[in-house]
Order: sequence, then structure tokens, then C-alpha cells
Amino acid sequence: MLVTGAFAAAKEMGFHVPEDVPVIGFDDVEQTTMFRPHVTTLVQPCREIGFRAMELLKGLLHGRVAPHRELPAHHLAQRESTQPCRQSILDFAACISGR
Repeated sequence: MLVTGAFAAAKEMGFHVPEDVPVIGFDDVEQTTMFRPHVTTLVQPCREIGFRAMELLKGLLHGRVAPHRELPAHHLAQRESTQPCRQSILDFAACISGR
């Protein structure tokens, strides 16, 4: 839940999410919708990744050649933490660096 740190840091610097700073998380954990704004996240199919990993391991243990690596589809769950910003990313970078 590093995204909570991003929210806190933005607030501490006087920025608002998403008006000033968009925030995007990864993994779509349950907590992303427990506070406002709800966090936009990149969703990965954890169950499918685990299943494929075990199938690969089973095959290797039985002497089969590993199949070509293929990543399961990921998708973006767009929520409230990403919307058009009032400032450019350069303005934000200058602000956080103290310039």
C-alpha cells in the first residue's frame, strides 16, 4: 500500500489527488476502494499467474521443456485518483525539488 504514502506526501506538500497529482497503484488490492479518492490501479491476474507458474514447475520436474513465456493480460482499473491535472508534471517536479 505504497499509494497511501503517495497520498500523504501529496497532502503534506499542499497538493490534492487527483486535481494536482494523479496517483496510480499496482495489484488492485482490496484497500484501494476503502478510502477516497478510490485508487486507479493496474490489475494483474494473480490467480492465473500462480496457476501458470505451478504448471511450469510441474512440467520442469517431469522433464518437459518449458513453454514459451506468455504474460496473462493486465488491465487498468481507472478510478478517482486519476483525472486531468491543473499543473504540468514539470511544475510538480520543480515544486518537489524546491525550485
